[in-house]
Amino acid sequence: MDIMWAILIIALIGIIAAAFYIKKNKSTSGSDNNSDDASTTNQPDPLQDLVALNLQIRKSAISEALTKECEAVIDQLVDLIPAINEASTPGSEITWTVNRIATEYLPNKCILPYLSLNAESRQDEEKIATMRSNLASLSTELKDVESMLTRRNESEFNAKATFLKHRFNNDSGVA
Repeated sequence: MDIMWAILIIALIGIIAAAFYIKKNKSTSGSDNNSDDASTTNQPDPLQDLVALNLQIRKSAISEALTKECEAVIDQLVDLIPAINEASTPGSEITWTVNRIATEYLPNKCILPYLSLNAESRQDEEKIATMRSNLASLSTELKDVESMLTRRNESEFNAKATFLKHRFNNDSGVA
């Protein structure tokens, strides 16, 4: 049990450090830029949303294996979001899509529908398999985005963004 708490604390420290780093970078670059771009205003902070989601997962007391799978995808997003926001044009489709996955798809269509199930339904093998399949698909797509990011292929970014938008916005989740 002590190891689990240590892992939780380390994960939270990493997420909070990443959020602080991004917030610091935004405040220093925001003072230099007076952008009127509507796409960058009033957007949720994806890293804060991921911290909150991670806490919800921990509080829900789902199986340790499923918790680790959820946290692995959250960790991928925590690593990818700063890189994609820095490398892409602000407001670009891939930036918007990856941030949207963190703020909308992962929590509201993938994880929270499962967490909202009663204890008996959470034990249903079909629901667990669906949850794992959704997490694995998302992880695979995020790895593809990471790979594209290293190659910096803008047309590939746009094609992947369109694909992700259609794939994850039309998915119904686990419930």
